[in-house]
Amino acid sequence: MKEGLFKDFPVLVEEWLSSPKIMLLTPAEEGGLFRLLLCAWSHPRCCLPNDPEVLAQLSRINGSWPKCGPKIMAFFGEDTEEAGMIFNHKQRALRNAQLVRAAKGEKGGKKKQANKDAAEADLFGKVSSSPQVEPKQDSSSLQVEPKQDSSSHSLYSTTQYSKENLPPPLNVPEFREVWLQWERYRVEIKKPLIGTAIHMQLAKLAKMGLQRAIAAINASMANQWRGLFEPKEGDINAPAAAKKKPSVYDCL
Repeated sequence: MKEGLFKDFPVLVEEWLSSPKIMLLTPAEEGGLFRLLLCAWSHPRCCLPNDPEVLAQLSRINGSWPKCGPKIMAFFGEDTEEAGMIFNHKQRALRNAQLVRAAKGEKGGKKKQANKDAAEADLFGKVSSSPQVEPKQDSSSLQVEPKQDSSSHSLYSTTQYSKENLPPPLNVPEFREVWLQWERYRVEIKKPLIGTAIHMQLAKLAKMGLQRAIAAINASMANQWRGLFEPKEGDINAPAAAKKKPSVYDCL
């Protein structure tokens, strides 16, 4: 069987056993039909050559083909895309359905792995924002590695995410600079932004408008809040909904 084809041939047992057309076949004809279907499964498009001699050998009916062949051929139709080939409509439908499921599964698997890799890169790239000091060799040579910019490892950093995906009201340099500060601040408090939280926060800020969004980010950082809250008028130390208990989504 060629690489990439499905090795397992699906048999709809109940449908096969209850089919009136198959019930009218002799055991030899039924066995010949089943063998032809098995042979067709190894073809990318489930085809067989429309050659009586070949079909007689593949079905193992051989000399009885002139008598049994017409009843078996009733289960096949001519392929319009490839001359001289026949196929079973039900079998090709099963093959096409498998190809669709396989394509969706491969696409979903790649996307899931990409998200996993990106999340790990985001997490391990932001674990520590403090300088790393190597073991002391002697009193005159203490080597300190340079501080890594944690924002460069973010899957959703402003250089990689916001320029293309920020909501139109916020896709300006003034907001991108404040948003980058917000990302760094969340890393410093060990609550880095990832995935769903970013989408929800940006949607919330977009509804506020540019100036209110910037003010909310600045107020939240100044007050060391985990979530985004607008300051009250004349009072930067309290969120806009001070009397209302914030929801779990406000703290994302």
